[in-house]
Amino acid sequence: PRMSGEQLVRRLEQDGLLRSIPVVIVSTDHSDSRVRQMLALGARGYVTKPFLPETLRRELEQVLGVTS
Repeated sequence: PRMSGEQLVRRLEQDGLLRSIPVVIVSTDHSDSRVRQMLALGARGYVTKPFLPETLRRELEQVLGVTS
């Protein structure tokens, strides 16, 4: 609760064991600069609120390499 999403992604990327955990950001900030920043930090996906459940499912499937 005391860590921002950006701090979390940075911390995960610094840890060799945790780096492989795929992170999908869910945020109200839909600016191109924020999306690019989070992906550059190591997030593998980005979904903006509000979203439909199908949108989140598609993003998770893409990040995880799942085909339906």
